[in-house]
Amino acid sequence: MVELFLPFASFAVFVSVVIAVFRLVEIVRVMLALCVAFLAVLAATVAVATAVLRDVDFWFFFSVFLCLFLIFVLVFSLFYKSISLRLLFDIHERKNGRAPLEWVYTESILTGSFQRRLALLEEDRLISRRNDTVMLTPEGGRTVHRLLAAQKLLGISDSG
Repeated sequence: MVELFLPFASFAVFVSVVIAVFRLVEIVRVMLALCVAFLAVLAATVAVATAVLRDVDFWFFFSVFLCLFLIFVLVFSLFYKSISLRLLFDIHERKNGRAPLEWVYTESILTGSFQRRLALLEEDRLISRRNDTVMLTPEGGRTVHRLLAAQKLLGISDSG
């Protein structure tokens, strides 16, 4: 029973840590923060469980905890990067929760999403903007090459 309780308890601690960190600090590299929290909780749990319980089936614990973490990341990503949710929020911010379809298309989707994405790329130092020109930074160029290599490795010929 303890073996099944341990990964779920650790996952609850992980989610609590993530919620606390994201409420207290503005996180720029979200996935890095999630992975650091995962590793910290994993290490702390293994250390405490080994000291207290002495006999812990590490691989069972790790596999269940990792599955819970991956499910969390998938669900988190859906909420974090969903364009549909962004549309809902943009319409909600308008008066009476209504917006003309033309506004939704031009302002929320084209201009809003586009500008937010450019800002994120610039914040991550992958592009730089000068006047009406956007340029890849050296880090942006390296990132493109890594992404192209990963796409080639995975057989992805086109992405959106």
